[in-house]
Amino acid sequence: MKPAGSTHRLSDRPGVGELSVTARPKIDYVFTEGAVTEWSGTFKATPYDVMPAAVVFTDKDGTAEDTYTVPAKEGVEYLVGDKAVEAGTYPGAGEVTVTARAKTDYVIRAGAAAEWKAMFKATPYEVTPAAVVFTDEDGTAEDTYTVPATEGVEYLVGDRVVDSGTYPGAGEVTVMARAQTDFVFKSGAVTAWTARFKAIPYEVVPVAVVFTDKDGTAEDSYAVPETAGVEYLVGDKVVEAGTYPGAGEVTVTARAKTDYVIRAGAAAEWKAKFKATPYEVTPAAVVFTDKDGAAEDTYTIPTIEGVEYLVGGKVVDSGTYRGAGEVTVMARAQTDFVFKSGAVTEWTDRFKATPYEVVPVPAVFTDKDGAAEDTYTIPAIEGVEYLVGGKVVEAGTYPGAGEVTVTSRAKTDYAFKPGAVVEWSATFTATPFEVVPAVVVFMDKDGTAEDSYSVP
Repeated sequence: MKPAGSTHRLSDRPGVGELSVTARPKIDYVFTEGAVTEWSGTFKATPYDVMPAAVVFTDKDGTAEDTYTVPAKEGVEYLVGDKAVEAGTYPGAGEVTVTARAKTDYVIRAGAAAEWKAMFKATPYEVTPAAVVFTDEDGTAEDTYTVPATEGVEYLVGDRVVDSGTYPGAGEVTVMARAQTDFVFKSGAVTAWTARFKAIPYEVVPVAVVFTDKDGTAEDSYAVPETAGVEYLVGDKVVEAGTYPGAGEVTVTARAKTDYVIRAGAAAEWKAKFKATPYEVTPAAVVFTDKDGAAEDTYTIPTIEGVEYLVGGKVVDSGTYRGAGEVTVMARAQTDFVFKSGAVTEWTDRFKATPYEVVPVPAVFTDKDGAAEDTYTIPAIEGVEYLVGGKVVEAGTYPGAGEVTVTSRAKTDYAFKPGAVVEWSATFTATPFEVVPAVVVFMDKDGTAEDSYSVP
C-alpha cells in the first residue's frame, strides 16, 4: 500500500453530455476490496439565471452634471444604440436607452427588467449675479471697482469679458452680467452697474523740514520728511526723504503729487543759512624719549580730534616713531576745527648720540699639560663683540693652540669705559705629560705550547 500522507493530483476538464470515468491501479498498486472504480454523469445544458442591475440616470438643472451609470453585473453586458459599453458613468444628453443582454452560459431571469430609458432635460440653473463694488475716494489713486466671482455668470466691461478681481476706476464705468451656458438669471435680478468716479484730490499738510546747524560743518544737516502725497524739492530737483549734509543757504520746497493738493495756508517752503563756525581744539603735546645710545630713542604722536600732525611737511599717523638727529613735529587743524588762542602747535627735539658705556669681560685661557684640554672661553656681554684673527666669534669655549689673541669691540650705541682692557693674548705650551712604561712579562714553560709574553 501507498504510505499514509500520499497526495493525489487533480485536474479539471470540461464536461459535456454523458461521461463515464473508470479508475485503474498503476503498477505496484491494487484497489482496496469493495472500492468504487467507475463513475458516470450527464451534464445538463441549463444556463445561469441572472438579474441585471439597473442603470442609474442623474438629471440635474442644466446639462453639465447630467449622467447615466452602467453597472457591472456578472453574466450581463449592457448596450447603448446596439453597442456594448463598459461599466462606468457617461455624460447624459437627450434620450438615452440602455439594454441588458445575457452573456454565454447565462440567461436573464424571466420577468427581470432588461431595458432602461431616460430623456435628459435641458433646464438651466437659475442664478443671481453678485453686485459689482465701486470704491471712489478722494483723488483717483485709490479709485477701484471689484468684479465678483459668481458661478454661471460672466461680467463684461465695454463688451469684453473680464476676470473677477479689482480694477482701477476712472471716469464712467459700466459693468454688465451675462449668463453662461446652462445658466439663466432669476427673474428681476440686477445685471448692470454703472458709476462715475470723481477726481477730487486729497488735502495734505507737508511735514516741516528740520535743519541742524552745529559748530563747524561736519554735523550740519537738513532732514527731508516723508509725507503721503507730497514731494520735496531742493534747487528744483525732487529729493527723497532722508538726511542730507547742510552747507551755505538751503531752500526746500514742498509740492503736491497727483491726486493731492496742499491745504490752504500750509507752509510749503523752508530756508536756512548754515554758519561755518569751527570747533576750538588744543593739540596734545608730542612726547620725546631720549635715552643713552640711539636704540630706544623715540617720539610719540598723540591722537586728538580735529588735529593732524606733520613731520617734514608730511602728515603722520598717531603712534611711536624712532628718534634720530633733530625732529620737528607741527600740529595742523583739520576742517571744521581751529586752534585755541595761545595753543602750542610745534615741538622740536635733538636726540643725543651718547652711547652706553660698557667694560668687556676678559677672555679666559686654560692651558694644561699636553694640548687635548687647552681652551679659551669667549664671554657674553651686552654691547660687546669679540674677534679672533680679525673675525667676530660667538660666546663659547674654543680649543687653544699656539698663540691666541682675543680683541673686544663695542657694538653700535655702546662705548668702552676709559681704561678698560680690550685685548687678551696667550701662548699655549706644548709640555707633554711624564709617564713610566709598565714592564713586559715573559712566560716560558716546559714545551712551547704555553710560552708567551704580555705587552701592557
